Amino acid sequence: MNIHILYDDCAVLPDPGPCVGTIIHAEEAPALSELALALGPMLDELGDAADVVFTSDPRWSAVVRAAGAALTAMKASDGTYSR
Repeated sequence: MNIHILYDDCAVLPDPGPCVGTIIHAEEAPALSELALALGPMLDELGDAADVVFTSDPRWSAVVRAAGAALTAMKASDGTYSR
């Protein structure tokens, strides 16, 4: 579901640039781009495979690291815009 949201619903990935200012903060874009670089090839190759196929793939650790960096960037920029 999370992947579907990132790629289909809000289209932040694979290219977060156009989403800056509307969905994400500029400070988040580099980390989200790195996540797209780590996750995109796996999605292209594995498609709709079961979760276990993704999590057992040797590339999964890079996806987890990139996702952690993206989360850190999002938390750091949270609240930077007035509501």
